[in-house]
Amino acid sequence: MKGSTIRDELHSLTLEDVTPTQFKTAIGKVFIGPVQEIDTQVDCVGMVEAYRAVHVPTMGQSIPGTAVITRETATDSNVFDIHKPEDGEVYELNAAQLVNVHAAAPATVALVLTNADGLVVVISKVDNGAPSAVTPRHGFAVRAPITYDSSVWLGAIVESGTATDCTVSAASILVVQ
Repeated sequence: MKGSTIRDELHSLTLEDVTPTQFKTAIGKVFIGPVQEIDTQVDCVGMVEAYRAVHVPTMGQSIPGTAVITRETATDSNVFDIHKPEDGEVYELNAAQLVNVHAAAPATVALVLTNADGLVVVISKVDNGAPSAVTPRHGFAVRAPITYDSSVWLGAIVESGTATDCTVSAASILVVQ
């Protein structure tokens, strides 16, 4: 469909007022096609701007400038919170690491999702993370996008080693809901 046809069908609506349903009804999906099907560059730019006004930002997209790094040290062998967002916030985990500062004992630490009922699901684990006086860092292997909020949040549990010598850090970013 040519840009001029789209303008004719949507001429009575402003971009601020159009809903995704109206936009879809008027033109369906927008594909910038072969150059010969687009009258002018203005038509092409207009289609992109109209699509953005209705569809962007999309759910799950990270919000620039909202990244956080959180760090917590275990106090015992129970699950401890690394990052629990405020109500209404959703974060995506980007990376996490374990630091074991014990002089001799290796540590096994699980990065987990947990909730208020005390249920725990392991995301990743560092097995036998070697200690060192120079603070070695052991990265958790995060294999898929992990999102969490105030109902299910990021935590960790020290399975072996000296809990108070284990610190877990996580980098996360706020996402659009």
